[in-house]
Amino acid sequence: MRPEGVASAQRELKRALRARDHFVMATDPEAMEDAWDTFLTHAGRVYEKLRAACHGQLDWPWWRKQMDRRRDDELLLYIHKARNSETHRLESATQYLLPGNYQFDLKDYGRIVEYVGFPQLMPLPVRDREGNIYDPPCRHNGRFIGRMDAGTIIWLASTHLQDLVREAASRLR
Repeated sequence: MRPEGVASAQRELKRALRARDHFVMATDPEAMEDAWDTFLTHAGRVYEKLRAACHGQLDWPWWRKQMDRRRDDELLLYIHKARNSETHRLESATQYLLPGNYQFDLKDYGRIVEYVGFPQLMPLPVRDREGNIYDPPCRHNGRFIGRMDAGTIIWLASTHLQDLVREAASRLR
């Protein structure tokens, strides 16, 4: 694995973590959406930098395993597709909810979830170039988590990115 690629991924990770912190501190919908977009952008760049660090190297099989994991994990796939949607499509990937009562019908899981609480940014289904629709994640690492708000998605994804970059750094030769 190329050390300069890992160093570049570490810089992108720091930017993603800064966006996560801005999201947590945001007090209005626009600031939350800006932090969401910034997080998605830098999360995607972490993957791109690590791909470049592994390209043509002995670590390419490790990288393929990471790409398989991203494809198979609802949360990781969603942040990838949401980043692409935010970049290439006109529809928003989020909706700001004011304080109040809401019901979410989780058809795939046969239940309705009620939410009463503070304002938050909720992820929406996103569409890719081929027209495939990706619902907001309800699972991560094989565990059912329930309907996640954007903040929870950012938090879980940032934890995964930290682990991913740490593992890549441990593979330097």
